[in-house]
Amino acid sequence: MVATTAFDIEAGQSKAPTTNVTCHLSQIPGNNPTCQTTIRDKIFSGFSFSGYTPGNLDSITLSQISPTSFQLSYTPNPTISSGGSSTPTGSIFNYTVTADPAFQSLDFSMIGAQAFIAGGTFGGGSATKTLASPAIANPGNGQVSVTNGTSTNGLFNPNGVTATFAQAFSTVDGTMSNPGTITNFGSIIVQNQAFTPPGNSVPGPLPILGAGAAFGFLRKLRRLVKQAA
Repeated sequence: MVATTAFDIEAGQSKAPTTNVTCHLSQIPGNNPTCQTTIRDKIFSGFSFSGYTPGNLDSITLSQISPTSFQLSYTPNPTISSGGSSTPTGSIFNYTVTADPAFQSLDFSMIGAQAFIAGGTFGGGSATKTLASPAIANPGNGQVSVTNGTSTNGLFNPNGVTATFAQAFSTVDGTMSNPGTITNFGSIIVQNQAFTPPGNSVPGPLPILGAGAAFGFLRKLRRLVKQAA
């Protein structure tokens, strides 16, 4: 049986929505109030792992990276290494993203998702991740995959306000047994309209992929939505 590790990080959700927060896993047990997991109108919850035991210094960063884009980034510390063999294929990171009920009357809905992973090594090692959710309608299998980079786009079912994700991740050796590595992985969620409450029109510092990637992703999603219409 594959072991499952769950983390309760409900504490802090009553605070005013923010644009960027990082929680170390050592902070999570005991409902440490410094772990704020609401980013604007997006509530991240239900974090758990199967087939992977996270370290206390591993961290989860939640961010608004553009007015319409939200990012979850997981950073292992130390870096995940294949160490001569692949990371178990059963390594999965689970979580749920829900639009805050207080804002659902404003007709915010999630329209697209994208996965990313960084790693690999000299000699051709690779890092692979699959982002799967029943809320993803296109592709039809409900998942997008990526190796050493950023995935293609996945479209949500119409009017989506909640999605549960399973992120499977692994790394394999390069040539001459150079260990493959994973330095960071996560997802981007795009919604149908900007979240810019009064006095907070400019998001905080842009992590990982930056504004250019977020806006490029949004343009691609809009084209896909038009094609599907």
